[in-house]
Amino acid sequence: MLSITRSEGNFIINIYLILTDDNKKIKVFGCTHLDELMDEVAINDYIRITYNGLKKTSNGYNMKIFNVERRINDEEE
Repeated sequence: MLSITRSEGNFIINIYLILTDDNKKIKVFGCTHLDELMDEVAINDYIRITYNGLKKTSNGYNMKIFNVERRINDEEE
């Protein structure tokens, strides 16, 4: 992961800038579950985000479910 920024506007969301294996930069927009998982990730860590579908919450809303795998980058820059 390269960076984390917060969006401006009515709804504040995290935007994660990620460098892919083929050297492309992509932006991933956070949501509640993803943001909680990404709290453990540091800048320059290697990550894999997997979308696992929707889950019904206790109040009837659909929540997106993710899995985040992390490998700490301990290389010197």
